[in-house]
Amino acid sequence: MTSNMEDSGTLTAIHRLDRIQRADADRVLVLRTASNFTMPPPDKSAAWSKSAPYPDNGIPSIDTAYTVGRVVLDAIVDDWDQYRDTLPTATPGTGG
Repeated sequence: MTSNMEDSGTLTAIHRLDRIQRADADRVLVLRTASNFTMPPPDKSAAWSKSAPYPDNGIPSIDTAYTVGRVVLDAIVDDWDQYRDTLPTATPGTGG
């Protein structure tokens, strides 16, 4: 189960690591593919959402994270000489 605070906690830790040069906070990609149990469907309670199984055992979420993350990671790895010192940017009008 997740709430809307995991990303905040994770990014706080990464920013702290960035300050001591153990991470680069500018190179974080958050792929959020899970439902938020604190915001259940209108006809369900938070308690229901807390114990509800993921649809199809969570495979759609895993596939989505892999599909999106792989595009970014492949581009960075393939063009590491370019991205070692420069962050990737989105191309306007392409959705990426």
